[in-house]
Amino acid sequence: LYFIWRWDREYHSMKGMWASAFRLIGCYLIGFAMSGVVVLPEAISILSNSRVGARSATLVFDSVLPYLDYLTGLFTPTSMLANRGAEISQLYSYNTENYSVMAVFLWGSSLCSLMVPQYLFGKHREKSSVISVIVITLVALIPILSSAMHGFSEPSFRWLGSVSFFLIAMILPLIEEPDMDQRVLLWSLLAASIVLAGGTALIALADGKELSLIKDDYYLVLICLPSLLVTGAALYYRMTKVIMPVILAELCLVSWFTYFGSPSFNYLNKVDMDRTASILGEKGYYQDWVAQFDPESRQEVVRHYIDSWGVYWGLSTNFNLYYDLMGLMSYDSTYTASTNDLKLLDQDHVQDYLPWTFNITNPDIMTLVSTKYAVVAEESQVPFTNAEYITDYAGMPVYRNNDYYNFGKTYTDIMTYDDYDPSMTGLLRSRLIVHAEDYDEIKALLGNEEITGFEEAVPDGNNYYATLTVNEPGFAVMAVPWHKGWSVTVNGKEVKTYAVSGGLTGIPVVSGTNKIVGTFTPVGLKAGMYATIAGTAGFILLMIIDTILKHRKQ
Repeated sequence: LYFIWRWDREYHSMKGMWASAFRLIGCYLIGFAMSGVVVLPEAISILSNSRVGARSATLVFDSVLPYLDYLTGLFTPTSMLANRGAEISQLYSYNTENYSVMAVFLWGSSLCSLMVPQYLFGKHREKSSVISVIVITLVALIPILSSAMHGFSEPSFRWLGSVSFFLIAMILPLIEEPDMDQRVLLWSLLAASIVLAGGTALIALADGKELSLIKDDYYLVLICLPSLLVTGAALYYRMTKVIMPVILAELCLVSWFTYFGSPSFNYLNKVDMDRTASILGEKGYYQDWVAQFDPESRQEVVRHYIDSWGVYWGLSTNFNLYYDLMGLMSYDSTYTASTNDLKLLDQDHVQDYLPWTFNITNPDIMTLVSTKYAVVAEESQVPFTNAEYITDYAGMPVYRNNDYYNFGKTYTDIMTYDDYDPSMTGLLRSRLIVHAEDYDEIKALLGNEEITGFEEAVPDGNNYYATLTVNEPGFAVMAVPWHKGWSVTVNGKEVKTYAVSGGLTGIPVVSGTNKIVGTFTPVGLKAGMYATIAGTAGFILLMIIDTILKHRKQ
């Protein structure tokens, strides 16, 4: 859309635009292909994630707030209001049915508020500008279209950052325009002042909220009114040297109240931030510390429960990933799609505040996925049924799960998810839970011997190595989320894998010692490599053609 607008602005005609656009698209596709070895596997992974396609709205929002926020968004610095955790914030942050938080961040400065109407009305009115604004508005206010801009997940206004760039790029040529439409400017200043001063109050009334509840924070709504008036006067009298200092001061003020001046953020001083970021020490330090009193953990697969509020203060559900910590929290596309089956075991104690977030707190499921230790702020937060205090780490008690077993076990009994309900999590240690379509095939693989815990299990990057000894053929489940990118061999022979018991990996085992090796290759990696080779060849060919054409012109 920006390309079309810019072309029309530059040449005042659509002639030749599509030829130029397709050349640009071709160059983009070559660049995209060159990155295929990285992008293609990641795209396939994201498309299999539960967040994609999770939509709670189609044609209309179930609240009037998104519409009012958008219509006033060009004139209101929403960022100062939406994240304060105050009553006024509820007017500018909107939750969908899936608890996805939306806020309209469209404001780009008082200058932007006053200049955009120049392209929509009066003598500077341009057809391409009007069409662009209409298209952007339709996409924003029709949830299914806004969802498409957000990867076909929940509708979101995050993409409006690109619109702010568009609007700023649109107004730049007009800043020093000698014949600016003064009439449109005055009407724009009047409208912007009215919306800025009274828009929030009208939104509150439309939402049924008493004005007394937002009066303490209403000064934030008015804080940009002086700069709006000064900017309008500077534009009217063509005092361009005044505009930039005023806008710079305005943006600094808005940025301050958005972050450091916000009650939701100003408690985060540097000391607390540093402490939070290093609560587990340097990368790998915590694991080394555990190995000092538990040397066997070096030959085991060990997960750790880290209390998300008492230890992390609710700041980061992904620190466990950064520190290579096998934790029980995850978010969005950082987990494989099969892990969604864990919700079938006990959704209330697996799913966190969003449908695509995890924070496992069910003790039976913790044991199922090889959780051995918990770091908590106090004893009441210990999640294990059979826990034992071990020691303190950084002033926080560490408890061991005495029901822990290493990596997995073999099963002799089986049932389907259709016959299972969350009250039966106590059966997870003795009964295999499978999808109905796999029931007959897996049941035929079960043995009569139940072995709890592998003798050895060592994760190593994209591989894991495990040893299990059994007296007869059977079926074992490993605490590794199933993914079709995993290839598993038993004593050198590749075996079929199954997604069982909450999306974990199940395999058939043979009588005797089983040397198990798992190797992960991202799905789409091979195709991505071919795309990269083709893209690189296309780039080289493009450079050769460009050099030849330049040589001919010379």
